[in-house]
Amino acid sequence: MSSANLGWLFYKDYFQGLDYSDLKSKSNENRIKDKVQNIIDQAPAVKEGVVLGNRHLKATTTYPGLLLGSGNTHELPSIEGQAILGFHFDYTSGLPVIPGSSIKGVLRSAFKHEAYIRELLKDEEANVVDIEKEIFDNGDVFFDAEIIAGSRILGDDYLTPHGDGIKEPIPLRFIKVMPGITFRFDFELQNGLIKAKEKADLFGTILEDLGLGAKTNVGYGKFDTFTVYRTEEERLLASAEEEEDKFDDIMNSQEDLSKQLESIDTFKVTYPKSTFSEAIATKMEEIKLLIDKGNVENAYEKLTKTNQNHVNIFIKKYEQIDYAKEWVDKAKLLFGKEPVVVKTSSDLSILDEKFKDGKTFKNTLNSIDKSLRMSVEGKAAVKKNVLRTHKELSGKKQKKFFAELQLSNLMDIAFNDEVKAEAESS
Repeated sequence: MSSANLGWLFYKDYFQGLDYSDLKSKSNENRIKDKVQNIIDQAPAVKEGVVLGNRHLKATTTYPGLLLGSGNTHELPSIEGQAILGFHFDYTSGLPVIPGSSIKGVLRSAFKHEAYIRELLKDEEANVVDIEKEIFDNGDVFFDAEIIAGSRILGDDYLTPHGDGIKEPIPLRFIKVMPGITFRFDFELQNGLIKAKEKADLFGTILEDLGLGAKTNVGYGKFDTFTVYRTEEERLLASAEEEEDKFDDIMNSQEDLSKQLESIDTFKVTYPKSTFSEAIATKMEEIKLLIDKGNVENAYEKLTKTNQNHVNIFIKKYEQIDYAKEWVDKAKLLFGKEPVVVKTSSDLSILDEKFKDGKTFKNTLNSIDKSLRMSVEGKAAVKKNVLRTHKELSGKKQKKFFAELQLSNLMDIAFNDEVKAEAESS
């Protein structure tokens, strides 16, 4: 069964077919009850109309519902069960609408409370008077709010005034917009003292707080959270702008590398067909390369604190990677992947490196071929580097250096004593 125009039912059909010669007749009472019931039983198809303006919000009515146009004349004398309050319908669609003038009036009433507006704007210095004039007197437009979702739109409710104190209650029936009906609020807003987006956000919060329509003091006219509504075109445009903003954030990010990778993964899931996919993939490879380089460098820095086995593992792991060549070559020189054959003092350039302790120096010397022990020239180079390293140390570290070094095990006792005595005398 197709649904009739609710506005026509309420303001035209409602008054037809009655016996106006005897309004109090039982037949009139039964007929008007049937008419009201027919109105609230309608389930008209909701079709979104033309979206107006440049900013849009949507919100859904909450219990007990919404009263619109209750000041309009609608009452028939002395007929029980009638809908005594007027209602506001769109002439064309027949659906309830919230007049733009009512929306504007509620919003403007909030500007009487300057501290409240400043709190919502999070700006204690905001010039509320000038902002009010800019919004309500200089071109911002407030359109009627239309229903965009809901099935059983209207319901009935009752007022119960009493004829004698608390005695003789007289239930008076009226219709209302039911809870769970979603309206779209359209505005044409300009940037000014505050931006158009800020105005829309401000309006949503005010309407949540104050409500719309009649009897808001007893709970009618309240809505759930006002959220942004976008047309398909606006959604596509907003999505493209958001995608570009997030892409720029990734490309200019100063976060640590692992967090940048997390952001890229999120971006790829959110925008699987992004126009920036190629650039994002390149950025990901750059970040991974930086992470790998950092891992190699960190691993190399730890070599001086570990043993020969770990040195060899490090070299084996990274020697085929181009960007690790610098650290692999240093590791080979300092710690020796293979024994170093020393024939002349020039082959001892390895000993020009600085060492933090005698143990490290000893490990280096152990990588030198036995011919070094037998070579006068080699011993002279060792002596020179031992004395240099010893001199660079201070206090207790000098004694600890020889204790850890144990040069006698590498060369001979006489050489050890000779070098130690010369070190102490200097």
